[in-house]
Amino acid sequence: AVLETDIVVTALGQLNRPKVPEIAGKDTFQGPIFHSAEWQHDVDLAGKRVAVIGNGPSAAQFIPEVAKTAGHLAVFQRSPCHVVPRNDEPYSPLQKAMFKYIPGYRKFTRGRIYWSLERNFTAFNEVKKTKFLVKALNMSNTITDQVESHFDEQVTDPHLRKILKPDYPVGCKRVVISDDYYPALHRDNVTVETAGIKCINATGIETSDGQQHDYDVIIWGTGFESTDFLAPLEISGAKGADLNTSWQQGAEAYLGITMPKFPNFFMLYGPNTNLGHNSIIFMIECQVNYIVDAMKTLISSRAAAMDLKTERMAEFADYLKARLQTSVWERDCDSWYKNESGKVTNNWPDFTYVYEEATQRINPDDYAFTQLNRSDMTEAAE
Repeated sequence: AVLETDIVVTALGQLNRPKVPEIAGKDTFQGPIFHSAEWQHDVDLAGKRVAVIGNGPSAAQFIPEVAKTAGHLAVFQRSPCHVVPRNDEPYSPLQKAMFKYIPGYRKFTRGRIYWSLERNFTAFNEVKKTKFLVKALNMSNTITDQVESHFDEQVTDPHLRKILKPDYPVGCKRVVISDDYYPALHRDNVTVETAGIKCINATGIETSDGQQHDYDVIIWGTGFESTDFLAPLEISGAKGADLNTSWQQGAEAYLGITMPKFPNFFMLYGPNTNLGHNSIIFMIECQVNYIVDAMKTLISSRAAAMDLKTERMAEFADYLKARLQTSVWERDCDSWYKNESGKVTNNWPDFTYVYEEATQRINPDDYAFTQLNRSDMTEAAE
């Protein structure tokens, strides 16, 4: 079936296709083996020997729970992660009453959370000009301080302190947010394996030091394919433009939303709109506002299409490149923020309030408009 529409908006996210690394023999294991995003709920882990390959944010979410039931849990770690506390506590009856009866208190609380997170960006990039509130909040402990104090408080075993301490700057890879990840690794039934994986075989995993480790279940905690935006969709634009061809060197879009040669095509959570310090919900809200304003502009101007100008995309790409060059994500560490060539295609390289200001409304001068013909104008008016 073919659906004809005037405008297309994709809202597929960045983390939706499980990533499974190419490890020799991964199809030969005789027991259950699955990715955390495709959990096999019929597999009972109670008392089993379980191996988790990976230790990033995906794995850190389920490792503490698996550790409670597994007979033995081995976590295969390629490199350690920085961890900050979640500090996620239930609202008290008093707080709920304040939300209900005090006008503006809920909005105030959201603002307090937003600005306390926004100041963490100063740890990820050079900052020359910030709002006063960011400066004031940043006088208190930074995200780096939180990482260090959390590590010192929760990692007490000398061996674990040695192998769980990252050797790269905070933020270079995605920071894990967890209160129970470190405690789980201290359990008597949990070990952290740091030897590389040579292969997977019928009974378990052989590591690069020649040791054989037998398991009943293997779980991939290896995250998602993050830099192949909109894959496996095939998207064609104007004059034969092909999205996969346009993005051969890495995905990019103006404000992560629009691209030249793809008129009336908009994206939510597109390239370079991911965050390392604040809420992606805020970014998506900004994008929705921008797209709605674009639709209103199309209607008010009686235009059939709007196409981002090539020069505007070039200017924005230069801005991204300049800001990213000074960011922690350009450092020498492997992360899902980069594609295979090392280009950072995922993260927004500035404060989120900068993004909000840029997406308040569209600038018609950024776009070339194609006017409706007379018959289409009559139909639109009706």
